[in-house]
Amino acid sequence: MKTNLLLIIALLLVFFNVSAQNDTHFGLKGAMNLAGLSGVELDDGYEKSIRMAFGGGLFLNKELTPKTSIQIEAMYSAQGVELESDENPDELYRLDYLSVPILYRYHFEEKGSLSVQFGVQPAMLLNSQVKVQGGDEEGVFDFDEYYEGTDAEVNGFDVGLTAGFGFGFGRFSSITLTYTYGLMEVFKGNDAPQGAKTSLVQFSLAIPLTSNTY
Repeated sequence: MKTNLLLIIALLLVFFNVSAQNDTHFGLKGAMNLAGLSGVELDDGYEKSIRMAFGGGLFLNKELTPKTSIQIEAMYSAQGVELESDENPDELYRLDYLSVPILYRYHFEEKGSLSVQFGVQPAMLLNSQVKVQGGDEEGVFDFDEYYEGTDAEVNGFDVGLTAGFGFGFGRFSSITLTYTYGLMEVFKGNDAPQGAKTSLVQFSLAIPLTSNTY
């Protein structure tokens, strides 16, 4: 865990160290998340549903050529999944991450508004809770508390592949739509949900704090 955190901090320091250069831009980013878990094995009677949540943080973009750039972000990203049942209490798994997408962006015209992007997204778990709705145990529990007495754990680190496209408008803002698929299992232990990997559709708005069409 500490090694992963140090790696993320080091990446941020490297990119923000070059932010004074003319071809480097930074700003704020907010996002709406449609999060879920793919591949998860559910108990009988349960169906999974997306968790609508939010994300927000900072981005830094470094131009490589007039048509290409590298972008790194530091985002608080609320994710997870909702499990619904007609017979049992519903369960909402809240899994919140510090994610650091590292993206290559290609613009179809020089400094053009339409772009595609792809890359990797390492993430560190910040918070894990289970919200139970209905039944005698209704309430919000830390994951460890909810699974007390079992070997169930949440993986503290995740990494995913991400891809999407963006569109700039005006002079200072851009919108992006991306999909990220997690490569690591979210839970560990025989008593935890099996096979779960993160799945995230993210619609975001970036507002540069420098004069920039990227």
